[in-house]
Amino acid sequence: MVLLVIAAHWGPFFIDHSGSIAGLLNQLTNPVFRLGTPGFALIFGLRIGFNLTSREAKSKGYIASQMKRSVRLLGQGIIAFAIVQYFALSAEGVPAGDWPQRAFYTVLSFYFIAALVGPEIFPALMRSKNAIGASLIFAALSLLTSTLLRFAWHSPTTGWLHLVQSLTLDKYGFFEMMSYVLVGFATGIWLEKSAKLYDSLRMMRFAGAGLFIAGITMSMSTGIAARWFTNRADDPAHPMLVTYVGVFFLLITLAARANETLGEASIMRKAYKMLCVFGTLSLSAYVGHTLVIPLGNILAQTGLSHLLAVSIMAAGFVILFAARTYRRYRAIFIDPISPQE
Repeated sequence: MVLLVIAAHWGPFFIDHSGSIAGLLNQLTNPVFRLGTPGFALIFGLRIGFNLTSREAKSKGYIASQMKRSVRLLGQGIIAFAIVQYFALSAEGVPAGDWPQRAFYTVLSFYFIAALVGPEIFPALMRSKNAIGASLIFAALSLLTSTLLRFAWHSPTTGWLHLVQSLTLDKYGFFEMMSYVLVGFATGIWLEKSAKLYDSLRMMRFAGAGLFIAGITMSMSTGIAARWFTNRADDPAHPMLVTYVGVFFLLITLAARANETLGEASIMRKAYKMLCVFGTLSLSAYVGHTLVIPLGNILAQTGLSHLLAVSIMAAGFVILFAARTYRRYRAIFIDPISPQE
């Protein structure tokens, strides 16, 4: 999923530089690229629900310790992003009132806040009589809160208040993003507690297909089908989110199926393992990829073409994380006695 997020964040830049076919490519890729942001939030919640809740039950405070590490990494990423943006904004002559929003409004800011409040929210949900039901109820309430706030707070703002408004209402707004995380969290708990994982995955496959079709049908019946192919700030609309949750379920079952059926010595199995290893680096990759285009913008100030400058930074990122992924792959699967990173 993090690969899709990276593609979603870099893709429009490179597509916009593809000449006369840019408009068509943007329309065709928008439905896929928009899955990245809610998809990663769903995976973020799934990991907590599936991997961390059982450990929290055995060792109280485990989620808090993991979140503390995330807060540190995300905080470093936000500071690095803000520093890079400072130089870019200075070069562009951006008015000071726009600096806070331009420097700190990033998806990393949502995950930083989520990691700060997560040690309170997730254990509290685990203590409820029905953790799955409670999570889904709060997911719905969170999405409703986001919708109501957009109606109530639409006056223009500047400075730090503009940043607060963006982190509340916009694409990476806390309440909407938290609703995705809570759906993923509920899914993770369901899978972790399932006595018969195969039956749960089979049910999830049917549910995913149903949600996929339902979301498309709802978007057509409500007259917003054309918005699949636009990139408006308030998209994706709620029917599209139903489809994206369906895709999320289908991807989980596809990964489980691949883990079952791929031959141990096959190229596909090795590629699958490599993707799994990259997944262990997903948060650091998520942080790192956000710096590529801002750094490219600064490099372009030296006289290089904008496209070449961003391409150099993107290539450097790819080489760095390909090397880290391969080193960790060797440490886990080829030479497991050597120390891991």
